[in-house]
Amino acid sequence: MPLIGLAIIVSWGAPELAAQWHFRKWLAIVPGVAIIILAVLARDQISCWRNNESLLTHAINTTSGNWLARNNLGIAYHGQGRWPEAVAQFEEVLKISPGYAVARLNLGNTLSAMGRFFDAEKEYRQALRLRPDLAEAYNNLGRLYLDQKRTDEAYDWFQQALQRKPDFAEAHLNAGTALYEKGRREEAIVEYEAAIRVNPDLVETYNNLGNALDDLGRLPEAVDQYRKALNLSPNNPVLHFNLALALNRGGNKEESVRHYREALRLKPDYAQARLGLNNALRE
Repeated sequence: MPLIGLAIIVSWGAPELAAQWHFRKWLAIVPGVAIIILAVLARDQISCWRNNESLLTHAINTTSGNWLARNNLGIAYHGQGRWPEAVAQFEEVLKISPGYAVARLNLGNTLSAMGRFFDAEKEYRQALRLRPDLAEAYNNLGRLYLDQKRTDEAYDWFQQALQRKPDFAEAHLNAGTALYEKGRREEAIVEYEAAIRVNPDLVETYNNLGNALDDLGRLPEAVDQYRKALNLSPNNPVLHFNLALALNRGGNKEESVRHYREALRLKPDYAQARLGLNNALRE
C-alpha cells in the first residue's frame, strides 16, 4: 500500500522577505486525501500551535497591517485543521500584500485540503505568476494533478520543481510516485533513492521504495526498506501491514503474524490486515 507524497506549506521566509528579515524557514505539512493529510498532532505539538496562535493573535491586534503574522496564524490554523479560519487569514494577507506569492501557495494548500481543487489550482498558478522560481508551487500543482490521475502532467510539474530546486526531496518523492503509477518502477526507484539522499527522514519514501522493489521481485530489499520506514514511524499501521505482507511472501510467517497483529492493534478496523492475518494463520 503506497503512502501519498508531500505538499509544502510555507512559513516566514519567502525570498521576497529575505532582504527585510534575513532568514528563510520552510514548514512542511504531511499531505493527505487529495494533497494534504494532517497526522494527529502530539500533545506537545498542539501546545506549540496554541502558544503560537496566542502570540500571533497578539501581534495582529497590536500592529497595523501585519501580514507576516497573519500568514503564520493561517499556518497555525491549517495545522489544527481549522480550514475556514486559515483561508480567512491568507486572504487578509493578500489584501494587505497582493504580491506575496507564499500566501497564494499557502491559500492553495488549504483550499486543496478543503476539497476545493479548482480554486487551489488557481492560487498555485497565481503564485507562479508572482514567483516563477517557487519550486513548492510546481510541486503542489503536480500533487494536485497526480491525485486527479493526470499522471503525465503531474510528472512534468515535478520535473519543473526539480529544475528550480534539485535538492527538493519531496519533489523527488512525488516524481517517483508518478513514475510508479506509470509502471516505470526502475525509474521510480532512482527518484526515491534521490529523495532519501536529500532527506533520509521521509517515511513515505522508504515505504514507496519498498513497494517498487517488491513489485520487481526484490523482496529482501523491499523488507529492508519497510523496516527503515517503521524505524521512523513505529506506530503506522500501513507500514506494519506492508512489512507483514512482504515477510509472509518471503516465508517468515511468525514475524509476519506479529506485524499483522500490530497493525490491527493500532487500527482495529483495518480490514486488509485482518484478512492478511487470517490467511497467514491458515497457511
